[in-house]
Amino acid sequence: MRRGEPWWQTQPQYLRLVAGSAPVPSAQDHGMTHDPTPGAVRAFFVYGTLMQGESNHPVVARHGLVSVQPGSIRGVLYDTGQGYPAMRRSQGDQRVQGEVIVPRDLEAATQSMDALEGYAGPGDPGNLYEREQVEVTLDADGSTCTAWVYVYARELSEQTRIASGSWRQWRGAGRASR
Repeated sequence: MRRGEPWWQTQPQYLRLVAGSAPVPSAQDHGMTHDPTPGAVRAFFVYGTLMQGESNHPVVARHGLVSVQPGSIRGVLYDTGQGYPAMRRSQGDQRVQGEVIVPRDLEAATQSMDALEGYAGPGDPGNLYEREQVEVTLDADGSTCTAWVYVYARELSEQTRIASGSWRQWRGAGRASR
């Protein structure tokens, strides 16, 4: 590097995107897939402490992230009163806001998240959460992808329901410490 030259190199793809001459990357461009085959699902939908900027994000980030994109799923969000949220799937119009993450080291990231979420395997009676596949709608362009999500496996009280579907909004209102 010569004096006065930038220490970074702008990538041509970025310049085309900013100039408007390149397509906006889709879900498939970021390693996400519509394929419901379990081995093909590389993405996770996270809606609480695993999101960027939240307390448990390093649990997944240390395994490298290929992509992080905001999105939402059908479901109902709850405050557990323990400093983290819980989610239940629903068929209604209610949405849970979160992020779709694609870990670089899928196996290691899955093991770390399974341990954090208290997931021992499908249907295990000791599970705090079940890991299920869900269709996620991406905020950027409305496209969808299949991702894993942790769904709460224990009883919840309706009084703890987060009507906005957003853990960040709920926390921002100062209610997460209840």
